[in-house]
Amino acid sequence: SSEGAVRGVVDCNTSTGKRAVPNLKMRFMLWNVFRANEELMVASTDSSGKYYLEGAKDEWGKTI
Repeated sequence: SSEGAVRGVVDCNTSTGKRAVPNLKMRFMLWNVFRANEELMVASTDSSGKYYLEGAKDEWGKTI
């Protein structure tokens, strides 16, 4: 693909408090997908288009 990829951090509010998704990798053109209060599935790998919090699989969070 000619699309670039970027890495960053997304902060989330979860049932156990504020968490961050470190080293988030996604296609550059999708970087602005995450907005306030969007649900973030954190049980999957970024290769499938979903994301996870390190050490917290099967956890749901909301971006903040």
